[in-house]
Amino acid sequence: MTTLSNLRTQLRRRVGREMSDDLCDDLLNGALSDLSLEADWPWLDRKWTFTTVSGQTEYTLPSVVRSIESVVVNVDEWFPYSTADADSQLRWGYTIANDVLTFYPEPPSAQTCTVRAVQMDTPLSGGGDSPLLPSQYTPALVELAAAGAWEQLDPVEGRHVAAQRRYERRLGVMRRVETRDARPVLPRVRPGGIL
Repeated sequence: MTTLSNLRTQLRRRVGREMSDDLCDDLLNGALSDLSLEADWPWLDRKWTFTTVSGQTEYTLPSVVRSIESVVVNVDEWFPYSTADADSQLRWGYTIANDVLTFYPEPPSAQTCTVRAVQMDTPLSGGGDSPLLPSQYTPALVELAAAGAWEQLDPVEGRHVAAQRRYERRLGVMRRVETRDARPVLPRVRPGGIL
């Protein structure tokens, strides 16, 4: 498992100069945040379950939630609600603002609610903290953080541009590997062959 302490060491080695822990942490957390936004990575899928309270419409979600995939109360899926839905036949809905999930109408009794969401990778602060990012992808994280370091420390040399390009190549590989299951598998048929 890759820890923040390991990532700091890798970043210093990659950049080739000594940097404070605070600078390393800022660069790595910025890169981690940017990487989290590049795609709906499978390691960022989360599910939270809680019990609703009769008469309560608002529930606080973890602040790391980036987007909601589904909200299910007991067995019924609830859908995003907007003021345009007020006149529609929508039976149940929800809104999200400032990490607060609000149900319309309020659930009539205590019920089990399951929220499927995509989250941001959690910022790292202690040396033993580990990102959700699988360890085989830490080179992409370190490359992006190195690009940020070179942009701050040596902007004239243009090393940050080369590092950004290397990051983008690694990102392309990550996308191909991590999103290939989402594409339909088509049979391969040779010309003149029978399906």
